[in-house]
Amino acid sequence: MVVMTKQALQTMTFVGQGIFSPIQIWEIDWVTYFLPKIDPASKGKETLVVMTKHTPVEEHCHMVLNYTWDNVSTRMNTFDDGCTSEKSREEQEQAATQDQIKQIVQQDIVNETEHQQQGSTDNPTQPEDPSVNITDTVKNPGPDPTSEDNNTDHQGPNPSHLQMVAYTADSEEDTRLSFLEVQVDLFGLKTLSIDSKMHSMESKLCSMNSNIDQMMDTQKSLKLEFGRHKHIFHDKMNTLAGTVTSSQTALKTSIIRQLAVQ
Repeated sequence: MVVMTKQALQTMTFVGQGIFSPIQIWEIDWVTYFLPKIDPASKGKETLVVMTKHTPVEEHCHMVLNYTWDNVSTRMNTFDDGCTSEKSREEQEQAATQDQIKQIVQQDIVNETEHQQQGSTDNPTQPEDPSVNITDTVKNPGPDPTSEDNNTDHQGPNPSHLQMVAYTADSEEDTRLSFLEVQVDLFGLKTLSIDSKMHSMESKLCSMNSNIDQMMDTQKSLKLEFGRHKHIFHDKMNTLAGTVTSSQTALKTSIIRQLAVQ
């Protein structure tokens, strides 16, 4: 804080350790603002009129204090609005990310279902019923082995040594099992892909949450720092006001005494 007077050419500077730069106070006309309104002939017997209006120095200090407070308050409000908008934007991005994850999972399920239906349509072969062959054999038994056309010279091996071979659909079942195994493998790969995407989304969400927490911590630290500097500034202003008041009182007393002596 800089004080310049007409009586002295030197400059007095008051510099604190706060966040504010030195303040230059208006030039003071001590005769106009500080001389008492007492008749010198009374020799100091009259009573000084209490000044209800602030002196220009006090008014200037109050103006500087109010301006500084309004400026810092505006900046803090702007910072709070920016933090609020940033937090809302982060929340919107989180909601959009979760919606994308749900859409990816639903689309993969739909694609898997369509693929399975297409595979079942492409392989409509049904296992042949063995009962059909048995019925055909009963209806067409073939030549009679006891007839003359089938004598012993043309007969094959003894039927008692023959074994009946039953028809099985193992090959068809193996094909279906292999197809199902391929489908299971494909589904497992898609599941792993979805899991990796979800892990990536979760890491992004964690990073966004950490950024929000960091911004909130910064805001709290700024508010605490501002409160501390505000307290220091008020203390210095109170000290300055007390110094100005005491100087004013001492100057008035000295002038009154000098005038009384004259």
